Amino acid sequence: MRRKGIFFLISLIVILLPLISNATTYSFAPPDADLKDLDHSWADLWGIEFDLKANEKVVSATLFFDNIRNWRIEPNDLYVSLLEDAQLGYSRELDTNLFPNHWEYHDHFLLELEHYVDLSNIAQDLIYNFSNDELAQLNLAIGDGFFGLGFDADCHFYNDGIYLTIETVETEMPEPGSIILFFLGIIGLSQINRKRRE
Repeated sequence: MRRKGIFFLISLIVILLPLISNATTYSFAPPDADLKDLDHSWADLWGIEFDLKANEKVVSATLFFDNIRNWRIEPNDLYVSLLEDAQLGYSRELDTNLFPNHWEYHDHFLLELEHYVDLSNIAQDLIYNFSNDELAQLNLAIGDGFFGLGFDADCHFYNDGIYLTIETVETEMPEPGSIILFFLGIIGLSQINRKRRE
C-alpha cells in the first residue's frame, strides 16, 4: 500500500512539472520619476501599459518609494490606489480635498492599496508588497493591457523616485497526447506491478 502511495505521488509530480515554468521580472518607472514630489495640491496618476501573454499571470508586485520624506514636521497622509485603466504615462488632477482619497471616486478605481499616515520628514525607503487579493485585482486590471496607480498626497512628499516591480509566471499546459501517453504508462506499470505480486 505504501508503494502505491509513493508511486502515486511521483506520478502527480511528473504531471505537474510541465505546469511549472520560469518567472519573469518587469520593472517600471513613471516618466517623471518622483511624480513631481507628490504635491499636496494635486492627485497624481501613473498609467502603465503592460500586456500579459495568454498563459502568463502576475504572482508578485512591489511598489518602492526611494527616499520619501514629508516636507516638514506636520500631520500628513498619502493614499495609493489601483485603477483598472489610466491614461498612459504621467498625469495629474487638481485635488480639491473633497474626499480623503481623491481616486476613490474615480470611474476606474479598483481599490486602495495603502494609506500612509504621518510619514517622517527624514528620508526613508518604503516598500509595499501587494497581497494575494490585490494581485488578483491587478491581474484583472491588466486584462486590457493598461492599468494605473493613483497617488493622493495630503501634504508634500519629496522623493527620489517611485518604482514598480512585477513578477510573472508562464504556465504551459501539456499536450493532450502527452497526458494520454502518461496515463497509459501508469496503467501499464500498475499491471506489471500486479503481475509481480501474483
